[in-house]
Amino acid sequence: MSKLKPEANLSPAFNMDIFFTIYLIIISISIIIGLVRLKKLDTPGKVLLLILIITIISESIAEFYMSKYLKNNYPVYHIFNPVELFLFSTIYYSEIKNNQPKFYIKLVMIIAPLFAIFNALFLQSVWEYNSNFLLLEFSALISFSLLYFTQILNKKNILLLLKTLCSGLTAVL
Repeated sequence: MSKLKPEANLSPAFNMDIFFTIYLIIISISIIIGLVRLKKLDTPGKVLLLILIITIISESIAEFYMSKYLKNNYPVYHIFNPVELFLFSTIYYSEIKNNQPKFYIKLVMIIAPLFAIFNALFLQSVWEYNSNFLLLEFSALISFSLLYFTQILNKKNILLLLKTLCSGLTAVL
């Protein structure tokens, strides 16, 4: 009776390479679809396309250059995260109609880049994970999403609510 060979264990690095490649392929397909439909996209759609383009560039730099040739790839995210927050803020700013929340979104758009610089210079160097800024970013995005969700509920537009919940709002949350 022959013994069955145990399955070959794939190294964690190999698994991460596969997942990262799939991640880049999904973003690339989204970018291609966005570029094909560029004339049909509204302003938030164009900003989201820009976020995808910046994401694939920053992820590629972080993975294929920074992590291989330098200490780590954290400097990329010290730049990418504030840009990402600013661009997402512009989407919410254009979609939220009430002026009071718009004031807070503008405030975040001004304060967040300043905090990112302060964080990189004095709290967490560019070679450290920028968790302080990420707390600000995620808190802001969740708040903006909830404000937008409230706006939709106040309109009592169920179709718009369902469409939104199935798309970007749920993705951000």
